[in-house]
Amino acid sequence: MHDTTKRVEIVERRVRYHKTRKSIHRLMVLCGALCVSLLFVLHQTSGPAYPVIYGMYGTILLHENVGGYVLVAVVCFTAAVVVTLLYSEYQRRR
Repeated sequence: MHDTTKRVEIVERRVRYHKTRKSIHRLMVLCGALCVSLLFVLHQTSGPAYPVIYGMYGTILLHENVGGYVLVAVVCFTAAVVVTLLYSEYQRRR
């Protein structure tokens, strides 16, 4: 049998664990929603599909209808940086 302080510590640890799990689940849902919204933006802003020409891959990024790809890349990079910073802050506090 545990004394009162040990029981309080166990309960606080469980509460902390459940809060952490909730925050991780919320971040997962947020990332999923972000991916779906980025796919929607990509679909709306991209033009017709082009065949892959291996020698000219770099120049296809200069075409007029690829602004959506650049937008998705920038937003994904920004989201990855934010998630990394949030996770490192969480680890630091832990």
